[in-house]
Amino acid sequence: MSVVRQRPIFLLVILTYLALSVYADLPSSAQGADGTVSAGTDGDFVKYLNAGVRFAKIGKMPEAISELKKAAAIKPNDPLLLMNLGQSYQVCGKNIEALEQYKKYLSLYPKGQYVPQITAMFKAMQNQVILSGGKTSQGQDNYLSEALAPGGGRWDPSQMPLTVFIDSGKNVKGFKDEFSEIFKKAFTDWCEATQNKVSVSYVESAGKARIICKWTDNVKDLANPAEGGQALIKMGPARSIFFADITLLCSGPNVPADVAPDNYMRHICLHEIGHALGLGGHSSQPGDIMFSVMNYDSKEKNLSDRDKKTMLDLYSLPAALNSSPGATPIIIQMAPKGNLKKPAN
Repeated sequence: MSVVRQRPIFLLVILTYLALSVYADLPSSAQGADGTVSAGTDGDFVKYLNAGVRFAKIGKMPEAISELKKAAAIKPNDPLLLMNLGQSYQVCGKNIEALEQYKKYLSLYPKGQYVPQITAMFKAMQNQVILSGGKTSQGQDNYLSEALAPGGGRWDPSQMPLTVFIDSGKNVKGFKDEFSEIFKKAFTDWCEATQNKVSVSYVESAGKARIICKWTDNVKDLANPAEGGQALIKMGPARSIFFADITLLCSGPNVPADVAPDNYMRHICLHEIGHALGLGGHSSQPGDIMFSVMNYDSKEKNLSDRDKKTMLDLYSLPAALNSSPGATPIIIQMAPKGNLKKPAN
């Protein structure tokens, strides 16, 4: 009898630059954990922190980190600085550096407002670093080693075309008819990335489907209530996938108002389908659909060359994949909703 492994894999959705977009009007009275000022004044600290915020908000992350490091020279233990610098490093794919900032925050502010979110991010990133042996895919043309590190698999050629059922979302708040077509287009993009080694056929009954797509407006329908989507995958021996259940949240509670619902949904669909096709982990590099942070903006999301190469390589591997018993999925919580204030110490 074959052994079935079920792996819920979640889209890592974080409000774009959580602290970065919130603390641009930080008062000069902000203090670090011990009130230490190493070099410069409170005004200098605020100036550098806000400069980092402005650079980050327009996507100039090296410049943002440079300014934030200047602020760190003045108040290295300030909670806002630690949040901003940690997330800036994470968005740049510098997980080790990000972990250092998050670890420091958790140590200094064990009761801080964002401890749950940072704890989740810290554990997930640390797990990814451990499973990948501390290696990243930076500079490589694919991230297959990262994507398979926490466990992954693929569909057997004999199962093609994959039968997919898209459930009706007519009674789901926030659902748009266009979402079904967005899902189909996202699936087609991944199929083309495999040079059609993966193909798909849509069916009218869930009972005939190997992959089911469902919609929800209730975060409680997800295994992790803070996530924007999930893919539950069932695998047999040699990481052979035989069923996938995808649930997509129609309206992310933290999506900025200027982000079009269609762009939001396309990103989630591409990411979750990537998991459903076997990419169990995440890319450590921004720009990839399978990156561990969802950077919300107004642009339509597309597969990167690395996304395409990774999926193609996955479906070009020898028939038998090494099994990975006991591997755990990556889970990161979404940032809290609302007009955030300075976290409590």
